[in-house]
Amino acid sequence: MNANTAKGQTTAAAGDAFVVWKADQNSDGSSRANGMWNIGGDDMYTWRTDGQLYEGFGTATRYSTGVPVQPVNRYHMYNVSAQAGNWINRIDGQTQYRSAANTVGWSNAPTLGRANYSPLGDIAEIIIYDRILTDIEREAVCFYLNRKYSLVLAITLTGRFRDCNLDGFTDEKDVGLAVDPYELDADHDGVPNFVELSNGTDPLNSDTDRDSVMDGIDAYPLDPARSTIPVADPNDHTGPTVTLTTPSEATLG
Repeated sequence: MNANTAKGQTTAAAGDAFVVWKADQNSDGSSRANGMWNIGGDDMYTWRTDGQLYEGFGTATRYSTGVPVQPVNRYHMYNVSAQAGNWINRIDGQTQYRSAANTVGWSNAPTLGRANYSPLGDIAEIIIYDRILTDIEREAVCFYLNRKYSLVLAITLTGRFRDCNLDGFTDEKDVGLAVDPYELDADHDGVPNFVELSNGTDPLNSDTDRDSVMDGIDAYPLDPARSTIPVADPNDHTGPTVTLTTPSEATLG
C-alpha cells in the first residue's frame, strides 16, 4: 500500500514519525522479517531472527537499533526523529537508539510494507511531520496517542513540560508530589488550581494561611487572623475616616 501522506517527505530536511503498532511475533523465522514501511533510505524491518529492530526512516543508511525490551506483541507507540547529525528512535517514549552522525535520506516511492514484505502485525495510526517537533509538541502528540489508544499511563511517557491540571507544576513534578496531574482542584478546597495561582494561594494546600478554614470558604485565605467578612451593623452611622497621604500638602476642604 502506498504511503501517499509521506510522498511530500522526499525533499524535507528533517522528519518526525509516530506509529501506534504491534508485531505478531519477535521473528518470522526467516532471515529477514517483514518490513513495516519504507520512507527513508531503506525500510524498517520490524523483527529479524536476531530480534533486533532495523530502521531506515530519514537516513541514507539503515540503523541496527538493538533488541527492544518491550513485549512486541502488544500495541506500542513508536517514534523516530531524523535530521542531519541526529537520529533517534523511541518506543513508548524510551530511547531505543541514537546516532549523532546521521545523513538525511528519503525514499522516492514511500510505502507501507515493502515489495514482498507486508507489514508484520497491526498499525492503528501513523502521523508524519516534515520537521523535528519541539519537546512540548512531542509531548502533545504522545499524550494524544496514548489517551486515544490506552497504551500505558500517560505520565510514564510525558509530563516533563506539560501542566495538565494548571497547578503551576509539570505533570512529572505532580507525580513526584503524589498529586494527580489531571485533577483541576489538586487540594480539593473548592478553588481551581489556576484560580489559586492567580489569587496567590497554594493549589496544593487546602488551607494556605493555616487558620483551620479551607481556602474555598475563607474570605481572607492569606490572612491567618481572619477568615470571615464582618457583619454590617445597620445602626452604625459612624462616618468613614479619611486620611490623605499624597500629595503631602493635601488638605480636606
